[in-house]
Amino acid sequence: MIGVLALAAALIAGSTASANAAAVYDGFFRGAPESDLKLRFVKHDGKRYLDFLRYERVRATCDDGSPTQLFGERSFGRREVRVRRGRFEFAQESSPDDIFRIAGSLIKGQQKAEGTFRYRGEVDGRGVCDTGRLEWVTYRTS
Repeated sequence: MIGVLALAAALIAGSTASANAAAVYDGFFRGAPESDLKLRFVKHDGKRYLDFLRYERVRATCDDGSPTQLFGERSFGRREVRVRRGRFEFAQESSPDDIFRIAGSLIKGQQKAEGTFRYRGEVDGRGVCDTGRLEWVTYRTS
């Protein structure tokens, strides 16, 4: 009887773990194959959320006209960026010179996500730098 209970407990624990497993997508910004974008989605209570993103080697232009590459990451609160009908969006604009936006869609049946990204903000004493509106594509890796 104890063996049956242990097996049942293991099966329940395994199904809970897989239901809450993270889905990681890795890709790049269109027109910039050297760039990198990583997204992580998690499920809470059967609902999917964007949990984390990291971007690397993202082209931007600063107010003085000089080009730069941006690197950054952001963790979102447990229920901050909900995926509804395969779509998600996060926007934070504290001023015209401080903008962070990401929006996208999970493409059903293709293990793929795509969307848009924009960052505008102060960068290491170089003044305000802006990526403009960039398109991205990612593919599920786990």
